[in-house]
Amino acid sequence: MGIALCCAQGALPHSGTDTEFGSYPPTAKQIDAAGKLVAQLAQGLNIPIDRWNILTHCEAALIDGYGPFSGDAETRWDLWYLRDSPGDGLMKPGGQVIRGKALYYALKGQTKNSLQPFAKPVSK
Repeated sequence: MGIALCCAQGALPHSGTDTEFGSYPPTAKQIDAAGKLVAQLAQGLNIPIDRWNILTHCEAALIDGYGPFSGDAETRWDLWYLRDSPGDGLMKPGGQVIRGKALYYALKGQTKNSLQPFAKPVSK
């Protein structure tokens, strides 16, 4: 299953912590919403929120051999690093940021009914 953020057009990874996010950097609201969505999906599907089950595209690519520094023409570095925002605002590994937010929301119970992916059917 994948979750996408609509952002980072024209981004350049450099060495990760100095990522240039392009003309549309991920916003604090997007990053926070991703954490909430991951928490809700993980709870609903009974998936542990850990680095073996919840990964960014970059983390999966690192395992599969086409991540940063692999030399692969199809290198994927999506969400390699993210600004922990809202939070301390520092650049951190993206998976760590999203999993941290997901754990926070899961433990606080703030995901129940907070995201409504489908509208109720209209009765005739």
